[in-house]
Amino acid sequence: MNEDSLFTFLRYALDESAALPDSFSDMDWAALLQFGRRQAITGVLFEGVKRIPADHPHPDKGLLLSWMALAQAIERRNRKLNAEIGKIEAFFESRGFQGCLLKGQGNARLYPHPLSRTPGDIDLWVEGRQRALVDLCREIDPEAEVCYHHIHLHYDDIELEVHFTPSFAGNILYNRRLQRYFKEHRSEQFAHRVSLSEEVAGIAVPTGRFNRIFQASHLMRHYLYEGIGLRQVIDYYYLLKQGQTDRMTPEEKREEERLLRHLYLYRFTRGLMWVLHHRLGLDEKYLIVTEDEKEGATLMEMICKGGNFGRFDPRSPQRGQHNKLVNYLKYLRRTFQFISRYPAEALLGRPFMPVWWRIWVARKGLK
Repeated sequence: MNEDSLFTFLRYALDESAALPDSFSDMDWAALLQFGRRQAITGVLFEGVKRIPADHPHPDKGLLLSWMALAQAIERRNRKLNAEIGKIEAFFESRGFQGCLLKGQGNARLYPHPLSRTPGDIDLWVEGRQRALVDLCREIDPEAEVCYHHIHLHYDDIELEVHFTPSFAGNILYNRRLQRYFKEHRSEQFAHRVSLSEEVAGIAVPTGRFNRIFQASHLMRHYLYEGIGLRQVIDYYYLLKQGQTDRMTPEEKREEERLLRHLYLYRFTRGLMWVLHHRLGLDEKYLIVTEDEKEGATLMEMICKGGNFGRFDPRSPQRGQHNKLVNYLKYLRRTFQFISRYPAEALLGRPFMPVWWRIWVARKGLK
């Protein structure tokens, strides 16, 4: 099916004030559903399907029922995760660790229909002594895995990532700057509490400005090393739209630009703005920096090719079961294509990450 038709319907689904598109009558509904599954946005698209007037064409009954079942499963999973987040935060606080919810359900609350967002794992940024935190996580799951920025474990049937830090950069210099920014603004994030639903309140999540920086870093890292999909980009769409970035003063936008440049996120963010504006239909008034069409077109091509987190791109390191060396070489092959545009990461970052990660983990005694 024509890619433009898919994105036309996606824009309609994202913006509840949008009129039904003219190209809608010849929609290939099966292709639209497949597109939604590849990009992990099935529930978001279904919100658009539900708004179609009764006298207009709809998916056939069988496809509609299948789609509805997928959307209902997404809703159930969201409700379960929302309920568990409060318990998980309370558990860590009872053991002396304060938590702040990153991404995921914190992003979902910004959606017009929060239960339509396809959920993933739970990411919790936790304050406290790292060695003690690792020990606690291994009480919960003896197989918990430690890497530079988080501990991955299973909490009952939930995948949980307990973060030492929200994100990182591959380049040591820019990573140092990023970690300094996180440290300087940490207290404000742990104190910023919101409701995820009528039943779940008092959950710490990052502020809007911090989230814009942190999630730009997270998206750029996945873009360079594995791939990102529309679910993550739509998160940023609502982060800007619900974050009142249209009310930022010129000086506030200049300060945001300076910070993005300082953290080596400016080029990527400009490409992201192009995707948000030209492909997802976000009003220009919400953009935080000027767009870069060339960077945005490249980003869009990789999003469409790779799907959610690049899982459909055969070049992705996560494809297949490979040993660590093969996986590392696949990471390098992907990263090296960005040398001309992101040399500090592609040339001076990713190739050396395994070395400084191991040094850091050994120095902290976290294995």
